Amino acid sequence: MRSKESYQLKLKEIKIDLMILKRIVKIGIPAGIQSTMYSISNIVLQTSINTFGTNTIASWAVYVKIDALFWMIMGAFGASITTFVGQNYGAGKMTRVKRGVNVCLGITVLITFLLCTVLYLFGGYVYLLFTTDAAVIAKGMEILYFLVPTFILYICIEIFSGALRGVGDCWIPMIMTALGVCTLRVVWIIIAVPIRPSIITVIFSYPLTWGITTVLFIIYYYCFSALKKFNVPLLRLRRKRRRRLEDQ
Repeated sequence: MRSKESYQLKLKEIKIDLMILKRIVKIGIPAGIQSTMYSISNIVLQTSINTFGTNTIASWAVYVKIDALFWMIMGAFGASITTFVGQNYGAGKMTRVKRGVNVCLGITVLITFLLCTVLYLFGGYVYLLFTTDAAVIAKGMEILYFLVPTFILYICIEIFSGALRGVGDCWIPMIMTALGVCTLRVVWIIIAVPIRPSIITVIFSYPLTWGITTVLFIIYYYCFSALKKFNVPLLRLRRKRRRRLEDQ
């Protein structure tokens, strides 16, 4: 505070920038709601799984720990592409934006394929790290063999959602996720599980909702999103106006 250099802290100049705050909230609220909806749908799914007995509950609890590897990878790539797209979109480098999204998709597909292969071939050994109960392992492997090959269906949702978040296009992806992944999953559990009560019926809600939501994201991303409507001159004009306002 006593420094006379450029890094001097001036308390009276500390304030909230309303323009930046508005932009943060515009992106942050839809992203937060989207994450919350996953949790709500998973609560409903867990409630349904709890009706199938202790072995199924235990096997699902272990599977969720194994499954977390995939979600950490997806979260990392989703956050990375958001940052990359945001920086290059702001600089008007549309070619880098498109190439970055495609490269990110390719890397994610490759890593997902490798992870799925390892889990499919050696999932039984991974289960042994958590339990030695043969019944729990058998039921867990049934779940793993069914779900692991379907991981590929989720990739576009995470990467396209992250890319669109990077350009401030958040509300439509949130609505698609809410309807496609969350609402449809709850509807499936409410309607389908009573008709055919089994763990496979419950977990089929994952690939079903991922597949439908992926189709929605592909259509929106390539046909209607902010990236499709990208306009370099207009973006530069908006940036100049924003700088003038910030200078004022």
